[in-house]
Amino acid sequence: WVEAGPRHAPVVVLVHGWPDFWFGWRKQIPVLAKQYRVIAIDMRGFGRSFVVDSAARDRVESYTFKQVAMDLVALLDHVGVPSAVLVGHDWGGVAVWNAARRFPQRFHAVGSFLSPVRPRSRTFKPMHKVVKLLPAMEYQLYFQEHPERAAKELDGDVYRALAAVHRMPSIDSKELLGQARFMKEWKSGFLGRVPKDLKHCEGYTNEEFDAYVQCFKHTGFFYPIMYYRTHEANWREDGELPPMPIKQPALMVTAGRDAVLTPALSKGMENWVPNLTRRHVKNAGHWILAEQPEMSNTILLDWLAKVATKP
Repeated sequence: WVEAGPRHAPVVVLVHGWPDFWFGWRKQIPVLAKQYRVIAIDMRGFGRSFVVDSAARDRVESYTFKQVAMDLVALLDHVGVPSAVLVGHDWGGVAVWNAARRFPQRFHAVGSFLSPVRPRSRTFKPMHKVVKLLPAMEYQLYFQEHPERAAKELDGDVYRALAAVHRMPSIDSKELLGQARFMKEWKSGFLGRVPKDLKHCEGYTNEEFDAYVQCFKHTGFFYPIMYYRTHEANWREDGELPPMPIKQPALMVTAGRDAVLTPALSKGMENWVPNLTRRHVKNAGHWILAEQPEMSNTILLDWLAKVATKP
């Protein structure tokens, strides 16, 4: 992880999404660190974080939200912090909702960019049924059913793989194939549909994008893809969680141009997150933190001013 800010200030833990690492919060960390002790993690399998036990490293159960929650508590124990605010983006957003439910005494406020939370379904719904309702999540079925093939394909051209996924609709002069359609059709390999001369998103400097490329050349994509294989294991383990509602102060930030995690998915959240603050950024896509950093930072600072100090 990386850490910045006054050591004795209220602690804010930032959890990234996919495909990302702590660097996804680079435009938030220096701003938040003026007032808060900021810790931005690499989730297990990303960046410089990995499962130490080699026997457990290839097991799906090592990458569930329960395990991430336990990692976050272990981090707080390691740095000597009794309670913190959790904020996640994308996959990290789902992870922080789970952690806040499992360990409410350790996470006194929770926020998510793009990923909503919903009550556990009574029966398990396989991903192929989820895709029928949400076609833009077709890529998750590909990762779940063909993880080795998917990882090999992405590892074969890391630059182009990342350039295809990291697009910003308000900045890019060329949005890839209409991002919603592109994600929907990503079910049997996708590099064949990605232009060979595709340049990285115009919202990144060359140095920023190279940091992503070097990170994923180092880690590869296999372990990050493991998270998409945890669908059933997460459903089983969620049965251990206390019933809704989530009682902590909470933040839900939606983006008007995210092709996958659309604002509509968060409809009704107030029913199970009663202390919810909502914010919406109309002209932002999936990579909202880098695409609209000033607005993202303002939203965070305004909310943290009310919740960062544990009552």
